[in-house]
Amino acid sequence: MARQRPGRLGPEHLQHLNLNLPSKKRPGNPVLASDWNMLVDALAARTPRPSAGMEIVSTSGGFSYRVRQTVGGTGAVLSDCPFGQIIRWTEGEGAEAVTKTGIRGGVVYAGDKVWNVPNKELNLAADGTFLVWLEIGVTAKLTAAGCGTIRVTYCPGSLSFERGGSGGTSGGGEGTVGPAGPAGPKGDTGDTGATGATGATGDSGPNAVTSGTTSNLLAGYLYVGADGYLTTNPVPPGVPGELLVTLAANINRTTNNSSAPTAGMDIEETALNLAAGNWLVTGVLHADSAVYSGSSAWFGIRFEGGVANINAASSYTKHVPYNSSPAQAAATTTVSVASGTDLTNPIYYSAYNASSAGGHHTMEVELYVHVVVATSMKFLAGKVNSSGSFYVQGVLGETWLKATPV
Repeated sequence: MARQRPGRLGPEHLQHLNLNLPSKKRPGNPVLASDWNMLVDALAARTPRPSAGMEIVSTSGGFSYRVRQTVGGTGAVLSDCPFGQIIRWTEGEGAEAVTKTGIRGGVVYAGDKVWNVPNKELNLAADGTFLVWLEIGVTAKLTAAGCGTIRVTYCPGSLSFERGGSGGTSGGGEGTVGPAGPAGPKGDTGDTGATGATGATGDSGPNAVTSGTTSNLLAGYLYVGADGYLTTNPVPPGVPGELLVTLAANINRTTNNSSAPTAGMDIEETALNLAAGNWLVTGVLHADSAVYSGSSAWFGIRFEGGVANINAASSYTKHVPYNSSPAQAAATTTVSVASGTDLTNPIYYSAYNASSAGGHHTMEVELYVHVVVATSMKFLAGKVNSSGSFYVQGVLGETWLKATPV
């Protein structure tokens, strides 16, 4: 409808309109362009539009939608509100035609606002169950704009109204109730319940350190043992606690001293460095005589540097006077080492051999040692006098020294 310059507008232009228009004019009064333009805009905003499956019907009070008859002439009628139905439609032509499935759109209008909502395609290839709906945000104002009965009609997706003449009454009976809207979103999860009561405390395990008590732990690295309690270890946690050395070859011993072993008799290849803590020291020293008939030899174990002492029943065993072969049983003597013995001085014995070459001497040790300050431990062997010599055996692994944390 084209806009006009000021001129005469007769009542016939308004006789079928019941809109929010400019005030009525008396015969001869001029019609302003703004009045005419307001009429054009109002008519455009309030002009009903058909939608898929719906047709416009003119009534005494305005316009309304009516469902179209289905194809085939069966007389069956779709629901009163086809907006939102699941439908199938075809887009494109010929070889490019594509059939789609989705939610039916349509015209939605409220007041002077009109929306033409397109169909919403659904992805039928996706697995699962989905709740899908079309939503348009509308704030409805039914603001007084004149006299007469006002009827508001609503079904999901459509909000409309119509107004009768001044002093008139509403139209026919109530319209059909539309279908129920989609279910609302799921509510928030409730608050978490209160924490349950704390269970009873279990019995204390062995050597457990509990609040308000004191427990004396041995020197060493502090860590939590497999039983869950604090303990100590003379070697760092995660490192194998057993230390072991063996001779890789035989060692010829010729150093001598008539009164006691000397540091020059130490077998450095057997040295073990012990960290502070408790250790079980075990080992075997085996020697074969060369030519030392009528001589004696020193055999022993020495702790050098640091501070260490015996802290449990310990001993060493000597094979005396000698045995003619490693396989032959020899007379043995076990010598006890008292608990609390200071290990500043070596533990040793003197083996006498009055025979010719070929004799065998053996010393076995089993010592429980408490190391206060880190120390070094090693075997020692040497001659009492200058006669002859002998070999400390190592080729067959017959001389070895081991320390295990306890």
